[in-house]
Amino acid sequence: MVRKHLQEWDVPGGVPDEMFQLRTGDKIHWGPYGHLVRELHFNASENGLHDYLWLPELVEDVCKAYQKKYGHDLKPHYLSVLHPCIVWFEADIVYEKGVLETALAYAYTSVRDLPPDGNATFGIDCDGKSVSRSAIARIEFLQPGQM
Repeated sequence: MVRKHLQEWDVPGGVPDEMFQLRTGDKIHWGPYGHLVRELHFNASENGLHDYLWLPELVEDVCKAYQKKYGHDLKPHYLSVLHPCIVWFEADIVYEKGVLETALAYAYTSVRDLPPDGNATFGIDCDGKSVSRSAIARIEFLQPGQM
């Protein structure tokens, strides 16, 4: 029954969730996105960021919509079958000053054994273009205790 309900939503505008509509309806939200500082992902909530190592935003949006409409929480299922990973990739840097500021902010906190702070949140936006296989340097699958 779950599969049938989800398949009914597999049309443009089909998922009854405002954030899902926003993220899929406007190219500005398509990413893919990345951060220069790996450790930022382990301190996402402290820096006001979505915790992508928990659930991707779109999956979370669909789960929220499903629970609201059908009263069943799909998150436990997806958390049991998805495997968190960090994809290391090469991308063009448009704003070099931001990269340097981020590197300095991260150096400042890391030498003091502190987690990265909001000054290390510089992001990369690929403007809706897929990251090519040749640009992927590494895929780091995380163990449950790493998150």
